[in-house]
Amino acid sequence: MATLKNVAAYWELLTRNGKYLPEESSKYVTEKQLQLVQYNKIFNMDQSQVTFRVCVKTPSKLVLVQKLLIYLRDLQIPSGIDLEKQNYPDKQWLILAIATVSQGKDEIFHKDYLPVKALFRDQPH
Repeated sequence: MATLKNVAAYWELLTRNGKYLPEESSKYVTEKQLQLVQYNKIFNMDQSQVTFRVCVKTPSKLVLVQKLLIYLRDLQIPSGIDLEKQNYPDKQWLILAIATVSQGKDEIFHKDYLPVKALFRDQPH
């Protein structure tokens, strides 16, 4: 891969090559994370595989992160998210990641879903 000037250029390159990435401004997007995405070492989505769903009553970002971590743990896929560093992706990406890994069936997409404050205090096992 050619040398890139900055994270923004790297983000753009991966996006142009079909990756569906968190917002460039999120704490999740760093050069290291993008490298891990490029080499499929952590969870990532191609634009063509994203399951689109709308979440009317969006839970907190922490709940979304916790839900995604549980799905990825069950699938045995490293997330790239560090709860201690709080390097969370943006909410919209988290919602679509949950929609994708759950095939749109997570409770947050049900018409009568009401958000909760947290799923657990510590990282899932």
